Amino acid sequence: MKKIIFCLALMGAGKAIIAQNGGPVFKIPPHYNYEHKLRIDLGKGNSVTVYLSDLNDLPRLSNLDSMVERCLIDFAPLKDSMTDPLAAYYLDHFSDGLGVRKISLRRSPDTDHSYLVMKKELAAIKQKQDTVRLLGIIPHPSKHAEHKYSLGERYYEFIFSLNNIEDLRQLQTSDITDRLRFYADNKNGKWKRNWKEGLSLKMAKDSSITGDRPAGGAYNTRDYFYLNLGVSLQNYKNYFATGFNITGNVVFSNRNRDWAHVITLGWEPVYLFANNQEGKLQTYRNEFVSIGYGQRPVEDKNPMKETSFTGIGSLGWLYHRQGEFMAKNSFRLSFGRFTWRKTHIDPLIYFHEFFRGTTPGLRIIQSF
Repeated sequence: MKKIIFCLALMGAGKAIIAQNGGPVFKIPPHYNYEHKLRIDLGKGNSVTVYLSDLNDLPRLSNLDSMVERCLIDFAPLKDSMTDPLAAYYLDHFSDGLGVRKISLRRSPDTDHSYLVMKKELAAIKQKQDTVRLLGIIPHPSKHAEHKYSLGERYYEFIFSLNNIEDLRQLQTSDITDRLRFYADNKNGKWKRNWKEGLSLKMAKDSSITGDRPAGGAYNTRDYFYLNLGVSLQNYKNYFATGFNITGNVVFSNRNRDWAHVITLGWEPVYLFANNQEGKLQTYRNEFVSIGYGQRPVEDKNPMKETSFTGIGSLGWLYHRQGEFMAKNSFRLSFGRFTWRKTHIDPLIYFHEFFRGTTPGLRIIQSF
């Protein structure tokens, strides 16, 4: 008769299993923004992901050992509910810093089972790590050391990804706080690409500290500039015109990162084709310069993420004219933009002399 041995497969990735069963129970306000997000490798596949609002909060978090101990005490009455060695457990712990605490426990059983063959024995493999999340409010926080992206209450999070819940008792929390202080003193130093873990970055002076963005930033920058290149196809009256465009875009996001303002400045040559007086096909080049402004919602607090619709309008002026297709001093007005991946669709109106000779059109742009 085969003997079943329960063992644990160490998970080198060490990432938090946050969405394994509907995500965390206790959540920060939807418009709240963390300033820092970093991950600290604790060895043996264990890790902790830290979210900080401000570096001035670090002295208030130096008692991490007491916070962990308080969490274990609060969950002690539920210990009998965490006896399955193959299940992944998510422990959610919230503290308002003034004595009010809430806890939540979820169990994520494996629907598929994997085994390691060991001669005549089978070793069942645990496929997901346990997660312990400490969410809290820092009461009476000190003055901001950085940008005031988040007003009012300041939150913090420690998300431990563990091979086993009991590993939390063995962790050296003083080592975590030491590394957080090291990060605060050296975050603006050199960061290297962490090729072992995809697109993340690691500190050059301490490779156990990694982040998704340089300096351990929690989000992409709020304000940025980018240059856009694309080719276009549009209609003008009963003609189809091809072209290309070069557009500079400046994006400003609000403090909550839920809305963005876009300013554009572009140049676009448009090519029309017709037979000349000799009956030969000739290309006629007409060039527009345009300026635009618009607004759009921000998804996932990432201003760099495209949205399906942007309420942007632009006004273009025909500064170089060739052929008799368009009237002198023609203008082109666009209003609204629909986007699918890198393909954009803009409704257009051509006119001259204060909306005389109005001609509707549609432009399709493929960006690169």
